[in-house]
Amino acid sequence: MAAARDGSGRTALRLIGNRLATAIPVLFGVTFLTFAVIQLLPGDAAQQLLGINATQEQVQEFRDKLNLDDPFLVRYLHWLGDVLTGNLGNSLASDQPVTSILSDGLPTTFQLLAYALFISLVLTVPLALLAARNPGGFVDRVGMVTSMAGLSVANYVLAVVLVYVFAVQLGWLPAIYTNDTGTPGELIKSLTRAANAARQAEITQEISEIVGGANALASAGSE
Repeated sequence: MAAARDGSGRTALRLIGNRLATAIPVLFGVTFLTFAVIQLLPGDAAQQLLGINATQEQVQEFRDKLNLDDPFLVRYLHWLGDVLTGNLGNSLASDQPVTSILSDGLPTTFQLLAYALFISLVLTVPLALLAARNPGGFVDRVGMVTSMAGLSVANYVLAVVLVYVFAVQLGWLPAIYTNDTGTPGELIKSLTRAANAARQAEITQEISEIVGGANALASAGSE
């Protein structure tokens, strides 16, 4: 038994090592191809970012700031070195460090992941047990159809639909979430009232307009 466990442990470690060895060159290849595709895009990136009213001096200064006049391979290696050392540069919109922007959103992201994992386990584990007791039955088929539908629909489309149903139509949940609610108990309480009323009203209004426009287009097409 001990020898079998040792053998299975070595096999698992070897499999993990092979996956990592494969993932590293794939990751570098994806970044290189993405960089190359951006390089092939027409137009001057500095001119497009600064706008048509920017002077040639401003455009050249911006190009020097971003090293846009360097050869493609030099710029890629420079970018790759910065990424590997944790330097993601500054945002072109706010001129703030990208790492700071990402770190500010991490607490909210982790909380949402934790809540999503908890809800998914609460829903899926009992359904899986019921489906396993009666393969091919009603629960099994409903679970299969639901899972296939979830995998087939793009996440950004499913997110808009869920927000529209549970926030706009039913009003059960807020359209947005922030980590200002504190503890999970306070979060549960906040689900029964408006969170950030101004922003939520704006988002729900935009979603309603999007859905209304889609319905209008569908009606026009059917006519």
